[in-house]
Amino acid sequence: MQDAKTVARESVTTLVAAWLAGDPGATTGVLAPGVRWWTPLGGETAEGPDAVWGVVEAVLAGTPRPIEVTALILNEDGTRGVVELRSAASDEALVLVTSVITLVDGTIVEGFTYSDVGAEFASTTR
Repeated sequence: MQDAKTVARESVTTLVAAWLAGDPGATTGVLAPGVRWWTPLGGETAEGPDAVWGVVEAVLAGTPRPIEVTALILNEDGTRGVVELRSAASDEALVLVTSVITLVDGTIVEGFTYSDVGAEFASTTR
């Protein structure tokens, strides 16, 4: 029997692979039917796998390809995870996308996705 952290890692890895492949069907079984997702830039909470897919797809649409996974970290009991993605395109500005994910028994029930808003914003907040 696998421990909770291993099960959670497999679920999050499946989710990230689906994001990168553009394959919403691959998330079946890892997202709870009532999964909720929030992005600060959108300011809205999406609920349900289809709505969540739309939110994440919109965030990743602004990220130059290829995208690489730079961190995938789970806590010991498999209830929280953090995924960091970044653009690996050398001729583009660095874009970071970080998601904080909550899991229950290996199923993703909630997420928050934060993305780099670009140098224009950073220079106006100093």
